[in-house]
Amino acid sequence: MSAEAPYFLVPAGSGSPVLASASPSGRAESSSSSPTVSPDSTGKKGKVQLSADQALTAEGRPRARVCLACVQCRKRKRRCDGVKPECNNCLKRSYPAAGPCSYDAAPRRRGRDRAPGSRLAAAFELKKTRTTRSRFEGEGKGPRKEKRAVNAQPARDATQETSTVSARTPVALLVQDTSRPPAVHRGQSASTQVITGRMEEEELDKSQGYTSVWTPPGVRFIRETWWDALLTHHSGVPAGSVITADIRDSAMQAIFADLRSLFKTSLHWLSFVNIPRFFASLRHPIHRQAVQPSLIYGALAMSTFFQSSELEMGAKGREKALQLLDRAHAMFDASLTAGWIDLGLVQAAWLFAMFELQGHPANTAARGRSAFDMLDSLIRSLSLTILDVMDPRTSVFLPGQVPVVVSTSDLPNSFTAPPATFEHGIPTSTPRALHEVTSDYSPLPPQTPMANEAQRGCGCSSYSLGTTWPISATLTPAWTCMPMWPESAGEGEMQKEECRRLVWSAITLAITYSSHAAAGTDQAPKHLWIQDAANYALLFPGESLVPPGTTALPFSKESVWALYMRVQFLWHSAMRQRGDPSLSSSDRAAYAMSAWLELDHVEECIGRHSCTPGSGFKTQLLEMLFNTRMVVSHEFRKYIPEAKIASGLYFYREKAERWMNHALGSAQHVMQSMKDCAPSSNNYTRRCFMMYWYMSQMTRALSLWEADPTLLVALTVAKAFAPCVEFMMMIWPSPSQRIEYQELRNWLVRSCMSAGVALPDRAIPIVLPTRFDNPS
Repeated sequence: MSAEAPYFLVPAGSGSPVLASASPSGRAESSSSSPTVSPDSTGKKGKVQLSADQALTAEGRPRARVCLACVQCRKRKRRCDGVKPECNNCLKRSYPAAGPCSYDAAPRRRGRDRAPGSRLAAAFELKKTRTTRSRFEGEGKGPRKEKRAVNAQPARDATQETSTVSARTPVALLVQDTSRPPAVHRGQSASTQVITGRMEEEELDKSQGYTSVWTPPGVRFIRETWWDALLTHHSGVPAGSVITADIRDSAMQAIFADLRSLFKTSLHWLSFVNIPRFFASLRHPIHRQAVQPSLIYGALAMSTFFQSSELEMGAKGREKALQLLDRAHAMFDASLTAGWIDLGLVQAAWLFAMFELQGHPANTAARGRSAFDMLDSLIRSLSLTILDVMDPRTSVFLPGQVPVVVSTSDLPNSFTAPPATFEHGIPTSTPRALHEVTSDYSPLPPQTPMANEAQRGCGCSSYSLGTTWPISATLTPAWTCMPMWPESAGEGEMQKEECRRLVWSAITLAITYSSHAAAGTDQAPKHLWIQDAANYALLFPGESLVPPGTTALPFSKESVWALYMRVQFLWHSAMRQRGDPSLSSSDRAAYAMSAWLELDHVEECIGRHSCTPGSGFKTQLLEMLFNTRMVVSHEFRKYIPEAKIASGLYFYREKAERWMNHALGSAQHVMQSMKDCAPSSNNYTRRCFMMYWYMSQMTRALSLWEADPTLLVALTVAKAFAPCVEFMMMIWPSPSQRIEYQELRNWLVRSCMSAGVALPDRAIPIVLPTRFDNPS
């Protein structure tokens, strides 16, 4: 057995050494120390002390002495106190042939410790799936938190820890500085306490420690291979075959073409997608791994379906769209099971809900309810509706009350927005990411947004996407009226803005689904979490574009985008109050009066706007305002004495006639556009979901005529929308929608016979042209 040099740990203030491992610094310090030992007659060892100039340890404790045994004691295998020049054992030894007491110049380690640094402690890692018992055992075995030294510098460590947590914190849990109290509007104290308490609980959970998210191997494999699988499926190559670079390039170009077609056909509901960021992430091989596969598959399914009317790809295209949708659902379930839940997964759920609004062959009521329930649950679980709970500009509302918003600006009707500077045809307020894709349009001459006299007024158009990014008129023509993206925003703030816009788009999608189900009836639609204004602490669209304190109308709660959301909140609240059987007649009457006053205020604010005069966004805003008045007027007629509202009902009849005339013009415009059935000339034939809107207009018109039989213009509107529905059903055949429309047509025929007007023609005076085959 080779003679090695063991170490003995002698704590300060103790005479009994203990076996230990020590650092090189400790060895140097022990070698340099030269304490004196005075053995007594009883053979008791002397007390070994350290030098007085020895520094404290990193934990602030007295340093322990590490002893090196002498050669003689090591050979005799006796315990050595390590005193130099002679240890206690050698002083008492009476055998001179053993030689004087001597020490090795350096410690001699054995085993893996022979090479310094070869013995590394394994990092502690928690179990991924644990029971309650194993969780407590794992926490007990985990490394304890080391106490900081008294003379340490905690500021630098705290800064590093804060930056690490901020980089890894999910977008849904990001909140702003808690030192700023939230704004308190009329009657919001109870709701504020509830939301603030919820955020305090989340902060308490996060303060107890942070554990990084572990990605299972299956998820990593999906992230790295889903794009290749998509290219293989899109190219038509059999599974398992090797595709060449040319085939990959052509498949990629076809995928991008389908995605651009989706954005060009869709309405402003899909404007939560930042087009340059979306395509940049999809083209980058590393960033592509963070994109949800179900989002891309769902977008391709939607795009394929939009091009699958009887005028284009036909039944084969619709079947292909359903296959892509099934793959998207499979990818969605896999990400959900593995815990890969992020903003992209919520966007995929939004696309699934949007797909169920189409007249596809597999459309059923159960599929629609399931899709909206999933979207609602994801938004609720990620707390996306309370992202701005700590922002003082945020409006909150009480449960069960009318969602009234306090005015933030009292600007005159002739308010002029501040001018923005243009550089090379691109305004400086355009996000940096948008500048990179604007090279294919010619620069505009230097000007200001308010140079045109027709744009004077509210100023919302100066900060719309169409003004700050002119190429959007070609890529996304229906999005030009939406607000621009934030200027010079970081990655975190940009994702936060995407979350806001996704939530507002989800409300619009839910109201489209619910309004069709409840059009012309007294039944309340299915209640969702995102439909309740009391669950929100979120900035309205446009409010986040500028810092707090800006009083311009486009960034206030009276902007055209904020008014659109406020009307939707009022509609959801009115429908929920109508379906609540626990309310008394007096409560319903008080609610109806308060809601009617708020609608008058919103309509007055709309009159101050001169932006988007001919866009579909302004039309939808006016339609939503009229539909909400219909719901509130139902409570007026039912629970308020007629003597008190006679003048109000007369005023409401004028609004109804004005809206019916506007709807009649819209129906005639749609029919005129449908006569040109070439898909390349317009998007009316590709928007299958508009069939629901046409049927909803017929239902509301018939309900108005039943409430007031003298309103014959309502029957004219219903008859004008009937050919639109029948034409869409010819190019988008769907058995479920055909049954639903048959009941609606029978109602229209009965109403026309009762009013003594001509019946609507059954035959459609349009001849379908030859189908336009899509080469893709």
